[in-house]
Amino acid sequence: MKIAGLTKDSFSPWGAFIAAEEKRGCESSPDFDYVGNIAVVDFQGPLSFSVLTPKARDIVLTQVESHRETPEMCVALRHDCVIFVAGDKAGAPDAATIRAFLLKEGDTVVYAPGVWHWVPYAVGADACSQLIVYRDQTGRNDFHLHRLESPVAATF
Repeated sequence: MKIAGLTKDSFSPWGAFIAAEEKRGCESSPDFDYVGNIAVVDFQGPLSFSVLTPKARDIVLTQVESHRETPEMCVALRHDCVIFVAGDKAGAPDAATIRAFLLKEGDTVVYAPGVWHWVPYAVGADACSQLIVYRDQTGRNDFHLHRLESPVAATF
């Protein structure tokens, strides 16, 4: 599978994509630049903020996770990475919809509830860093893991 570039349209079946260079409502001064309301997401409760540090490894997807009740926001803080997504079919990932995208440093994706995804794959560095935001206790109360029947490899 080829790794695709991210756009609002290409990612729309799985959630929202916000490019780092988007400057809606940007305020600028000699001291700072501010871009507000990059994403507005209804998490319906207290939020959990975590830092995930995916490591460089072969870009081969063998398992996926989903959160059926809550969205998940992923902000690429440091270095680029590859993300995989898939739609849902009767409570399992729909293999026909698996896609791989390059998430560039500074960009953000918001996985819609029910979208299958996995820990990103760092590219161009030994590791990358991401800010993960979802409703508190999602990892405990709304975490669904599925091992794929066949691995899915992605290349540039």
